Amino acid sequence: MTFEQLKALACKHFKVTKSQIEGKGRKINVVYARIAMAKILHTCGYTLHEIGDMLGLDHSTVFHHLNTFD
Repeated sequence: MTFEQLKALACKHFKVTKSQIEGKGRKINVVYARIAMAKILHTCGYTLHEIGDMLGLDHSTVFHHLNTFD
């Protein structure tokens, strides 16, 4: 699964737009979409920096997402 396919799937499931995921919004459904994407990407072997670059987040935010939310 490519990053764009994953993004489209997250958008559909969490009912958000691609621009919302790529943006800096903090609505809960947007945050959950980013968290789900970060968890999947980390499981696939991407580093925190790579995930952060893809999602437009700092690596420490990605780390927080992965360790805080289930």
